[in-house]
Amino acid sequence: IVREIPDGRKFLIFHEYRWTGARISKELDELGISHSRLYGGQKERPAVLRRFVEQDDITGLVVSNGCGAFSLNLQIANYEIFVESPVSPIVRAQAEKRIHRGSQKKRCFFMDIIMRKNSADESIQEFLKEGKDLRRALMRGKTQLKLKRI
Repeated sequence: IVREIPDGRKFLIFHEYRWTGARISKELDELGISHSRLYGGQKERPAVLRRFVEQDDITGLVVSNGCGAFSLNLQIANYEIFVESPVSPIVRAQAEKRIHRGSQKKRCFFMDIIMRKNSADESIQEFLKEGKDLRRALMRGKTQLKLKRI
């Protein structure tokens, strides 16, 4: 997908787990795509963000849902890819607002990676569409993930 993003455009890839972020970063390295990575507990976060915003050669930012969905102005990018979408509709909306702001001059594109039909990914998407928090519903016993074996 990232190879389809036009030259000169920047993108964000959101994920939930640190292992996933490391794996995405490794794949981008193997593809020769210059990027930075932002995750919880990172001491050099301001420097990472500054490099992504200021350096034209850094086109991607791999960012965890927990530390990247709030309070960042990243409208230098106009593509967002969700490898692991937040299960909270509030966190998801905030993640999308990192690039989709009033000062954004470019059209924004949002993509979700769905691994397979009838997966947990599909359940998450359905809950997000309805504005419901999947984690809360599961914890309160108000739903079950209905998955089929493939």
